[in-house]
Amino acid sequence: MIKNCCHINHIRQFVLVLLLSVISISMYGQVRFYATADANKVFQGSYFKVVFTVENSNMKNFIPPDFKGFRIISGPNEARFNFYINGITGYKYSYSYTLLAEKRVLFS
Repeated sequence: MIKNCCHINHIRQFVLVLLLSVISISMYGQVRFYATADANKVFQGSYFKVVFTVENSNMKNFIPPDFKGFRIISGPNEARFNFYINGITGYKYSYSYTLLAEKRVLFS
């Protein structure tokens, strides 16, 4: 009887560790997309950089926005990052553009 009780406790511990591992892997492997710019305000005639990044997926179907009012000085510049943290592999793809604000445009 005591051996069965200990065996059941080991099974419960194993299932708990397995469940927590699956949850942490699924949370870590989520796809994220975000865009960043290196300036909060851009004035006519000034340059700035905008970066579009996706994590844990590729960007093979990425279509950049229409940069109306801006001239593309550089880009698309592609960057790939691979990382390995605590036994989990992840990756990021980024496309960056350096833009020149040619016209006065208001975005919010």
